[in-house]
Amino acid sequence: SQEYKALGGKLRDLGLGATAVTVMSPECSPISADAKVRQAAVDRLKWVLDRGAEFGAEVLCGPLHSPLGVFSGTAPTADERKRGAETLRRVADHAAAANITLAIEYLNRFEAYFLTTAADAVKLADRIDHPACGVMWDTFHAHIEEKDPAAALAGMKRRLVHVHLSENDRGTPGTGQVNWDATFSTLR
Repeated sequence: SQEYKALGGKLRDLGLGATAVTVMSPECSPISADAKVRQAAVDRLKWVLDRGAEFGAEVLCGPLHSPLGVFSGTAPTADERKRGAETLRRVADHAAAANITLAIEYLNRFEAYFLTTAADAVKLADRIDHPACGVMWDTFHAHIEEKDPAAALAGMKRRLVHVHLSENDRGTPGTGQVNWDATFSTLR
């Protein structure tokens, strides 16, 4: 639509690139047992990708894997992992056509249950196995979930496509507890 195209023009005028972010809801869950809900997830993500293409987004990041703040009461199941990978692989085809890379973000256990570690995010990306799909690193979530954040980040190397940097309290880097020397050394 015109609003997104205008946004893209303004970003280009300012010499900026563009990244999009989205979250999923229970009505459009890639891991749902209900095929109609999974199709709704595909439709939603395709809509987001189309809007992103209109403003020139290069990356669509976020917890694309499952609904934010929804918990099953159990660990992720093999069926959920399979459904999530199959659904996101379909979306990755659309992302590739739009010249956008998916960057799957794992979250901390207080926000999601399906994907909560770097290793799990890489396993999902490996299962999706699509060149338009990778993973992202967020120092906030890593600070909560990883025993050794630098090692976890290094383990994402072959699938890493995007990074979010903030302190353990989502504050300005250097004002909290994140080990920035190890983070930047590993990123280099």
